[in-house]
Amino acid sequence: MDLIKPYVYEVTRRLPEKMQDDVALELQSTIEDMLPEHPSEKDVRAVLTNLGDPAVLARRYSDRPSYLIGPALYDQYLNILKLVLPIIMIIVVISVVAEEILSFSGETSMISIILSIFIQTSFAAASAGIQSVFWITVIFAVVERSTKSEEEPFGKAWTPDQLKNKPAIPKKRLISNWELAGGLIWTAVGITVYLNASRLFAIYEQENGESLNKAATIFNEEILTSFWPYIAILAGSSLAIIIYKWFLKQWTIKLAFINTLYNVLWIILLSLMISHPDLFNPAAVTELETALQSDLSNLTQWIRLTAVITAVVFSGIDIFEGFNKARKGRKYKKVEVEQVD
Repeated sequence: MDLIKPYVYEVTRRLPEKMQDDVALELQSTIEDMLPEHPSEKDVRAVLTNLGDPAVLARRYSDRPSYLIGPALYDQYLNILKLVLPIIMIIVVISVVAEEILSFSGETSMISIILSIFIQTSFAAASAGIQSVFWITVIFAVVERSTKSEEEPFGKAWTPDQLKNKPAIPKKRLISNWELAGGLIWTAVGITVYLNASRLFAIYEQENGESLNKAATIFNEEILTSFWPYIAILAGSSLAIIIYKWFLKQWTIKLAFINTLYNVLWIILLSLMISHPDLFNPAAVTELETALQSDLSNLTQWIRLTAVITAVVFSGIDIFEGFNKARKGRKYKKVEVEQVD
């Protein structure tokens, strides 16, 4: 019984039509090369068994993976989830608790407050967790389909030659998990504070010993809302850079330039926002001037200038460290290296 033609057919029928003829010829030739000059049915069975399941072999010929996230990225995918989800849960809890504290009227029992915090935290955490898992999965799925698979065809065994394109990373250039976690926390906290600025930065008054009432917000909500699309783009860029760092695992000159561009854009956006004449709510300024009995125009200018200078200093340090780490390891022939998972 001729088993070769059915085997070739079972492989090629699972491929796009434009690939079928070429793959059929290639596979037929490969099988013939693996057989002796006068093969028996036993020899044919042995070769086909070595090639494996036609469906699996077809996937290796196809450029489209049949899985959402393959084994090469699955461990990194799980590690990212383990890193991101706890941070998001902490941010959600802090946000809900802060909102409950600021809205506390003194008329609600402690049990009701605790129950309210638990319910709101559960729903908010579930929503944030689902969205985080969704977007991280989308990013990894895109990476899975945009990178070339390194899997050896026909089940060939691993050899040391595959290490030639995977050199060990110098320890001084290595990007640690703490660095990635710090970037995620900074981005998450920044977005949380920005979206809750009207509640976190406000003037509260207490009349006749009653609960605190918000008299005025420090920042003009319309101005913050107008800058939100740009802040969101910048936050997305920050997350993209963090994920890029995760795959790269080390500082390079290219990464340092990307980091520089991000910091420059951040400084420009902050400068535009902080210098906006209507950023501070006039009602809040009036409230403070009345309470302190002094002109605060100089104080607001000092706050603007201090914020920009602080951002420039910290961004400059971050840019310098990026290039400094990227250059480390190039100056020495012998470097201390650390095994990368």
